[in-house]
Amino acid sequence: MNVLVLGGDERSRFLHIQFNKAGHRTHYYSDAELGLGDIKTGQIDMAVLPIPTKLGQGGSLLPFKHIDLTEILRVIPEDARIIYGSWNEIVKTQMEQRLATNLLDDEPFTMANAYLTAEAALGILLANGTSMVKGSRCLIAGFGRIGAALFKLLMDIEAKVTVATGHKGSAKIIRALGGEAIGYDAIPESLESFDFVLNTAPSPIFALDDLRCYGGLYYELASPPYGFEAETLDDKDCNIIMCPALPGKCYPKDAADVIYRSIFGCNQ
Repeated sequence: MNVLVLGGDERSRFLHIQFNKAGHRTHYYSDAELGLGDIKTGQIDMAVLPIPTKLGQGGSLLPFKHIDLTEILRVIPEDARIIYGSWNEIVKTQMEQRLATNLLDDEPFTMANAYLTAEAALGILLANGTSMVKGSRCLIAGFGRIGAALFKLLMDIEAKVTVATGHKGSAKIIRALGGEAIGYDAIPESLESFDFVLNTAPSPIFALDDLRCYGGLYYELASPPYGFEAETLDDKDCNIIMCPALPGKCYPKDAADVIYRSIFGCNQ
């Protein structure tokens, strides 16, 4: 099978290597300065777009500066399978008429990716902290896939974990598993009681002024729009640690394997 792999990180490079080891012929492109004419698409059976699949200004396919998503779809053969990952409605609409698979709709992929994110976040937490995580007071905002994975990891090392959630059902589960649960509205008054905060909720539930005054470290794991209004974030906000795209940055080989296994339905 001829496979086109587009991407700008180590995860994409490892995915390219994995396809080659499996006997596929891979065309791999990662240079952000490439133009459409630099990419060979004629005999492609499958195209793997950057994951997550994001658009830049003018509809460019990030991380590429000069390649438009519409243009790349136009030159990929109609019968080629396209692999992408996006919640962006513009991207999803463009994929509707194609033989396309959105990995973000694949539960085994999102679960595996969530665990990679949680473990990478724990590693960053251990590296940045000034005291032991065991016995520390931790707040996790959000109890989705990443929040639940973080909760388990932190409970396993005996941190004192509180989860902020808007769901009563989740709160019952958290308490049954030995954690504490609060509503999002209780965050401002309780923030200073925690040694560190990990946000997984892509919604501005924290006030930036509160975070600037907060005496601990805040780790942002969510996708935009993040857990606070990040537009005015500056270099002085040193207690706010942005942690985007952790699987591809921290565990690129494993993250590539998750993508590969998802493509061929092996993550079950």
